Amino acid sequence: MKQKYIVQYKNLILELNYFKTINANEELRKVEDEIDLAVAELYGISKEELGGFKELMNILSGK
Repeated sequence: MKQKYIVQYKNLILELNYFKTINANEELRKVEDEIDLAVAELYGISKEELGGFKELMNILSGK
């Protein structure tokens, strides 16, 4: 049983170290982009139209 807990502990440390190396903001942006593309496809919006809409939203929000 002790070996099992040692392996679990090592795996947990490896997972925690992985989370220290990722950029959460970048990962969130990627997920948001994937969602945007899926919704655009659902409504029949082209990538070009989606890009124009994102640009307009950035202008309106002051970015």
